[in-house]
Amino acid sequence: RSGEPGLKVNASALIRKVRQELGPMPDPKCPISFAMWGAALINPLPALGVATEIRGAVLEAEGAERKLAVLERGLVKSINNLDGTRPLNM
Repeated sequence: RSGEPGLKVNASALIRKVRQELGPMPDPKCPISFAMWGAALINPLPALGVATEIRGAVLEAEGAERKLAVLERGLVKSINNLDGTRPLNM
């Protein structure tokens, strides 16, 4: 069904665990740290299967602006997948 990506794990429990392990969101004055934190948050292990893998792309992107742009694209794709607008073909 649209908007239901068929998660293979208990998403709520996994997100709680990931947030606990990642720690608090970095200060907005540290955009590279924020981009890395955000990539780890939407691409946890084990994978939820709701977001395109972006960790490597964020690591490889040059500078804060590009890292944040990769994170933003990943977030938009994930939201579109979750609401059924554009399901991912994973």
